[in-house]
Amino acid sequence: MTLQCLQLIDGRNHGMRGGAIRVLQGHAQLTDVRMENNWAELGGGALRVGNGSSANCNMCQFVDNNAPVGGAIWVGDEGSSIVLNNSMVYNNSADQGGGMYIKQGSATIAGTTFSNNSAAEGPDILSVNAEITLQSSSRISTNGMLRR
Repeated sequence: MTLQCLQLIDGRNHGMRGGAIRVLQGHAQLTDVRMENNWAELGGGALRVGNGSSANCNMCQFVDNNAPVGGAIWVGDEGSSIVLNNSMVYNNSADQGGGMYIKQGSATIAGTTFSNNSAAEGPDILSVNAEITLQSSSRISTNGMLRR
């Protein structure tokens, strides 16, 4: 799936994960996509990547999304991965992982800013048995990332 120059606003997903986009098979290429004010009942207010799938997000914005786990992004399941490149993740909220929750997957974060996200655990990122690589001028707020 390829999405470019798009806004996904006010998505709702009752009983599932991924308020705007669910990637459960294959690969998603997102370029200049703004995901704003989305909600998912179980996790990944804007984006859910799972079942060994992957997503590459270039110049994307995740703004004002909400879910109990992974306010903006939920990456779960072994083999699942996400690349955030020159993106912004801000003003998202959750109980765990305000900006992103990642469990048993991997994330590469380059030139991406996480700011003003909120959660009781991991305001910006909550990582559980996952691999995270931070590259080139990425910004995560102080005490914003928690690894378990």
